[in-house]
Amino acid sequence: MHQARPDSARSPAQRWAAGILGALFLGCAALILALFPLSDWKAMLAALLLLGLGFDALLAAWQARPSLLSRIGPLP
Repeated sequence: MHQARPDSARSPAQRWAAGILGALFLGCAALILALFPLSDWKAMLAALLLLGLGFDALLAAWQARPSLLSRIGPLP
């Protein structure tokens, strides 16, 4: 008989996808930091946002929990 997993349990594919997305966000943040001057506050704000979301996605994948992005629900 198939037992249902609790909502907090993530499948390995979901964990890999979250980890890859987190690494992609961290890479984009690093690219922004490398290409734009530190005095550009809009670029730094975007990099900070991407760093936070990327780190959270990697940590969520490691801990098998939903990330912040997955909690906002389906987007249109």
